Amino acid sequence: MKNFIMALAMLVMTGTAIAETPSTVGLTLAEVTKGFDAYGMNFKSSPLSTGEPRMMATADDDKALAILEVIGAPDNITRATLIVGAVSDNPAINWGGIACMSIFIANTMPELKNGVNWLAAATEKVGAAKTSAKAKQEIVQGDKRLQLSLMKKLSMYTLTIQHKAQ
Repeated sequence: MKNFIMALAMLVMTGTAIAETPSTVGLTLAEVTKGFDAYGMNFKSSPLSTGEPRMMATADDDKALAILEVIGAPDNITRATLIVGAVSDNPAINWGGIACMSIFIANTMPELKNGVNWLAAATEKVGAAKTSAKAKQEIVQGDKRLQLSLMKKLSMYTLTIQHKAQ
């Protein structure tokens, strides 16, 4: 299952276009990944085909169904995406996913003081959307855009932080 999710995440993440000159979000790799070690995430280098640096990690199977991808130079990233799966048969895994999403928001958009409240409201809205195309919510703070999406048929949420111009 974990290999399937990782392969699917790679397809989703590499299927999105990156601008020729990506704008950075003013965050370091260390800032983005802080706290994810509690979920067993050990980051490994996996450069994009363009040569741009990328680090990836998956959570331990018994803690959360989550994958984190961070793209860009370690001292100033261009984008980070967290993919979290929701499962119907294991509430503990879902709580781990919610915790990972909360950590991601706190790490990538600390200026958003009500990040957990935004996540709760955004999750409710994307869940109520009739199609995956409409299952998106975003917030812009300064130069950063945080977007939550839901791939309904797969029960997978994505949180992406990137420059607002992208």
